[in-house]
Amino acid sequence: MRLWATNILTEVQPDEAQSLATVIGNFSVLIRQFPLGDKARNIEIAITGYEIVLTVFTREAFPQQWAMVQNNLGIAYRDRILGNRVDNLELAIAAFQAALSVSPRSAFPVDWARTQSNLGTAYFNKIQGDKANNIEQSIAAYQAALTVYTREALPVDWAMTQNNLATAYRGQNQRRQSRKSGKGDRCLFYCLTSIHS
Repeated sequence: MRLWATNILTEVQPDEAQSLATVIGNFSVLIRQFPLGDKARNIEIAITGYEIVLTVFTREAFPQQWAMVQNNLGIAYRDRILGNRVDNLELAIAAFQAALSVSPRSAFPVDWARTQSNLGTAYFNKIQGDKANNIEQSIAAYQAALTVYTREALPVDWAMTQNNLATAYRGQNQRRQSRKSGKGDRCLFYCLTSIHS
């Protein structure tokens, strides 16, 4: 796919290249989420697709599209089955951070919050480095996402992020071997009351 797409994209006009890149990007999202077949292969196809799209939607020319593709690439690396898990998570974090570097909260708040939440999950699962610091980074990213994901405006996203934040706090508490803060329990309580109200 990479060779075919690279050859085609260099031979067509810029507007046609953008259209083809959009199709490849949409296909990559769908194949990554496709429940049938070989999930590992589907994710690899998605990663290749995202990398191809990034050759057209560059950071300089198309910052919003570039950030969206970086977020999708981060999700694919975070969920990647093949390769080294440590490396995959590092690539996911780098992609999420790249997306956040050009997608300010003020301009694209929901996209920014989605990427923050994805970054929080990647940090929570991160293997390399100090686990306590990774959990702190995870908590900070989830808290940032919750500045946009409010209970009133986006209740489902708010509840999912509260649940993830509760999990991170519980991981932090387990590392400290203390239940003094109770923050994880409060986040989980808020999440559950939101779902049932």
